Parts: sequence; structure tokens; C-alpha cells
Amino acid sequence: MHEEKITVNAKKGFNTSGIGIGNALKLNSTELEVEKIITNDSSLEIEIFKKAINTVSDDIKKLIAISDIFEAHLMIANDPIFKDRVINYINTNKVNAAYAIKHVTNSYLETFKNIYNPHLQERKADIIDVTNQILANVLNIELKSLNNINKDTILIANDLSPSETASLNLEYIKGLILFNSGITSHTAIIAKLNNIPLIINNELNFDNFKDNELTIIDANHNIIYQNPNEDTLNQYHTYLNDQAYYQSLLSKYQNKETYTNDNKRINLMLNINSIDDLDKLDNYQIDGIGLFRTEFLFMKGTPSLELQESIYRKLFNRFKDQSVTIRTFDLGGDKTIKGLNNPLEENPFLGVRGIRFALKNEDIFKIQIKALLKANTFGNLNIMLPMIATTEEFDTSKRIIKDVENELINEGYQINPYKLGIMIEVPIAALNANKLAKKVDFFSIGTNDLIQYLFAADRMNTNLSYLYQSLHPSLLSLIKMVASAANENNIEVSVCGEMAGDLFAVPLLLGAGIKNLSMSISRVLSVREKISNTNLLEASNLLNEAITLSSEDEVIKLIK
Repeated sequence: MHEEKITVNAKKGFNTSGIGIGNALKLNSTELEVEKIITNDSSLEIEIFKKAINTVSDDIKKLIAISDIFEAHLMIANDPIFKDRVINYINTNKVNAAYAIKHVTNSYLETFKNIYNPHLQERKADIIDVTNQILANVLNIELKSLNNINKDTILIANDLSPSETASLNLEYIKGLILFNSGITSHTAIIAKLNNIPLIINNELNFDNFKDNELTIIDANHNIIYQNPNEDTLNQYHTYLNDQAYYQSLLSKYQNKETYTNDNKRINLMLNINSIDDLDKLDNYQIDGIGLFRTEFLFMKGTPSLELQESIYRKLFNRFKDQSVTIRTFDLGGDKTIKGLNNPLEENPFLGVRGIRFALKNEDIFKIQIKALLKANTFGNLNIMLPMIATTEEFDTSKRIIKDVENELINEGYQINPYKLGIMIEVPIAALNANKLAKKVDFFSIGTNDLIQYLFAADRMNTNLSYLYQSLHPSLLSLIKMVASAANENNIEVSVCGEMAGDLFAVPLLLGAGIKNLSMSISRVLSVREKISNTNLLEASNLLNEAITLSSEDEVIKLIK
């Protein structure tokens, strides 16, 4: 057989980075067939349904131990409205439990039919996954498991359900090729966390792949090889060996502070979703927390004052000599609070989210601020407000925070020093940076949202992925303007988006005058190595040249 090379259209999909070699395994999606059966014993069918709910809930609780993204699944399985509708349908129509489950599920899915929003479509996938598990239990059908894979494998599928993803034996999954998934899917999240090469593209043809055929996925360049020849195989094995060697070289950057080659100190901080993320910090020298995404505390329901205070206090204690930047909850739109009335929005990214949501739910906002101020034992708290667009929004937020502070003082609490800053992620805030810099204590540039708002392109929409241009000259010029406004007003400025860990972007950010970068733990050593080989004056000159160019492609050529 001859080698076949497939070049994937990067503008029509999404990919992570990395290279994987393994035998192809095609996963066919299966639809559970359900027959309508009239029954005279509705109580028996209801009992079967309730037992299935309990069994599936127990299974999901085991998955939560693997990843808390399955909390949403538990909420779906135990949704009282779903349960009541199924039971009522059984009683009213005298039908079997399986048919009632299918009917109610289809009525739920109908509401998603005319909504194109990647986040809401992911919620649709969650509903299908959970109800399929319940249905399989009722029908006494064993769903396919992927945990028995025991050789290097490139998994090929239309999509993977969250439960299928959780069952993967990640030791042997060397790459994923999916046709109809999304960048916010559980599969994409797991792939990124575990550095698994992933290509998502709906132009690929499932039938063109063959089971057990040797396959190479090159997610760095959006290339797939089927039945690679010896030269191609050797080339990629050499690359993988070089990568392993590079990772071993990075070990010399463990337990070290970060300096440029002209001896300028740069701070590398962490982005975290939970205090559990701190378990991986051995041998890393970091300079504090640059972004704690607190909204993940709220997605299971509004956490109590005591619970929030306990979590924040642990974080402040762990980094008592370093700053800890806590982003107030960035909720609204696609991120909702269980038990709270969350109106459905056609475009949640342009809706009531971030500080807009907080100001409309002031009672919840005040509880979070109270917990933060009480937990701030060492005075290392930075409060960061998301989605600030205007000075009026900041002024209103600051007044509320001051009100909470005064309440605590009146209750006899000591308020330790803290800083109050904002994320720069809305273009109007970036353009107004000089005025905002006179009001706030610090800026943190959220490049992920800033890019999508600047290009008017949803970064979760794979059809628009070509517009996610993190090195575009106009974006770089805007970042430089924000950094200059911060430096001229003597306030700190950092970057906490994906650009902070992008080795192409790092010299440009340093050249803009940014000396604080916050990223995931997996990027720290490679970024430290990049900075150690960077001269600030040369970086400044590089940026100044980059912003005179016309396109991202030209910037990339300049950097390379």
C-alpha cells in the first residue's frame, strides 16, 4: 500500500499541537433503538426508570473523581424536571420507561435545534450522553468501553461523548481525529490537559480511514499520514525523540527565577481553576497566581461564604509571600449557576457575563468580596474584575467593594491591604486604557477574549478559527498601547491569556513592556527557557517592526 498524505484545512477546524503515531481505531457512533410498548403496570416502569437514574448517578460520581467537568452530568441525571416529565409521560400514556425517556429527551433536544452556539451545543452533547446511559441501563445494554485499549492508537470518530472520553486509556491514546466536535468539548479539554495531539475537522471523511492502519497525526501542521512510508516514519520518530530530549533539557530551568539574557527579572505566574491544580507545582519556581478562575466554584450552585473563605484562605496561605490574583466570577451566558434563573441568550459572549452579571446579582457578588477580604490574612490579595468596558462599571464595582469593606470593619474585622484591578479584554477598555489606568491598581490583559472581540469572531466557532490571530499587528499594537498606559501610570500589567505561554508571542509581549506573564503549569519551563534567550532591547525593536506589518503571516515570517 502507498502512503497517503491528508492536508487538513486549518481554517475549517481546530487542532492542538503535537505529533502522534499509532494504529487507527475507528469508533462508530451507535443509536439506541427504542420500541413503544403499551403497559398496564406503570409503577413497574417508573421503578425501572428510578433504578436506572440511581445507577447512572453512581457511575457519574466515580467520573467526578477523575474530572469535575462531570458535575454537569450529575446535575442532568438528577434534574427533577426531567424525572417528573418522564414519570408523567409513563403514567399518562401507559408506555414503557425506555420510550418515555426517549420522548422526553427528544423534546429537550428540540430546543437546541435552531441555536448555533458551540457552548450550548456542548450542553446538548451532555444531555445526549447522560440520557443514553440511562436508556442503556433500562434496556440492559452495555455501552462500549474504551479502557481496554492496550497499544499505541490514533482514535478516529465523529465525536466522543464525555463518558467515552473518561474511559480512554490515555497511556495508549497517541492522537485523536474527530469530525464533529468542538473546542470547548470535554474531549478537547482532556486532550489539551494531557498533551494529546488532536485534529477536529468536519471536512474529513470517516470512510477514508481504515481500522488498524498505521497512522501519523501531525497537529502542528494539520497533516495526517495513512500507511506512512519508511522515510516519513523515521522523520517523525526522530522528531519525537528530539522532543523528548528537549523536555529533558528544560529540567535545568526548574527551581529558578526567570531572567532575560540581559538580566531583567520577569515574573511567571499560574492560571488555575481550582486549588487542586497546585498539586503539580513540585520543582517549579513560580511568582504567584496570576489568574484564579473562581467561576468554577459557582457552577455547582452558589457556594457559601464559609466555603469560599476556606478555599481562598488556603490559596493565600500557600503563597503568603507572593501576590494572588482572584478573578471575581466570570459567570453568565454559557456558564450558569445551578438554581439561579439564567436567561438563555443567543450570543452569551456578548451578553450578561462577567462584571455585568455580578452587578445584576449584587448579593452573590458581595458574598464573594466578603469572603476574599476576610481570607486576606497576608495582604497578598489582588481582586480582578472581568469584562470591564467602562469607567462607570469600575466605579460602581469599587463602591460595592468599599461598602462590603466598611461592613466588615463595623463588624470588628481588620482589613488587610489589597489591590483592585481589571481584565483588559473588551476593546473599548483597551482603547480607554490611559483613563482606566488612573483608577485601577493593575491591568491583566485577557488575550483570548480580546482577540475574539477585536475580530468579531467567536473563538469557539471552528468555522472562524482562521480569525483567531494572536500575532496580528493591530492586536500587538493594542497590547503595546495598554502596556504603555500601565507603565506611564506606574501600575502593574500582566498577560493571562493563551499568548502568555506562546513561544512566538513571548518576545513580543516583553518588547511591549510586559514583565508579568501568567500561564498553565505545563508552559512554565519552556517559556522560562525562551525568556533566558531574549534581550529586552531586541524584543522592543522586534515588536516595533512587527506592528508596522500588515498581517499575522508577515509577523510570523519576521519572528522565524
